[in-house]
Amino acid sequence: MKLLLVLALTGCATSRYLAAPDGPMHQCRLPVLIATSNNVPASDRHFITEAIDWWNFYLGYEVFMDMGIVPFPPDDLRARSLVGVGTPLNYTVKATTVAQTHLNSYANGCISYAYVGLIRPLGTLTTHDAALVVRHEFGHLLGLKDATERNTLMHGYIPDTLTDKDLLEVEHYALKLFY
Repeated sequence: MKLLLVLALTGCATSRYLAAPDGPMHQCRLPVLIATSNNVPASDRHFITEAIDWWNFYLGYEVFMDMGIVPFPPDDLRARSLVGVGTPLNYTVKATTVAQTHLNSYANGCISYAYVGLIRPLGTLTTHDAALVVRHEFGHLLGLKDATERNTLMHGYIPDTLTDKDLLEVEHYALKLFY
């Protein structure tokens, strides 16, 4: 397994996906099992549950399943069969980063291992922004890359003036191709 880089693809709906060596990355096992590390503050855990519910409702079926609290950090090897969410043991990020998603893939483009690192407590954000951050990171778990369009859930920055974020039509179409 090797860590994959985001490649800029153009020309089709699948260009909204992260790229594996032989095509777009996506989850091959559904539902994705989400395990929340016990290092996530209790006050932040509802944002994870809310993101699971939002994606399941948005896609119309159970794409994520909440497996509850686990006693280890998300990047611990014991979490390999689950997608861990919490503060990772080892991370290096920019000072402005709130969360990061780490993905590994098999050669066939299936995401083999992933975790969401919450770098700083979500309680430091507004309730609205914290919910959007977790939804955004869960979009990466499905294989979506960061969007260049500002008014979309998959854009990496949340402007103060934005009242709601959704997927772009092409992102929604790309998800429907795999799921």
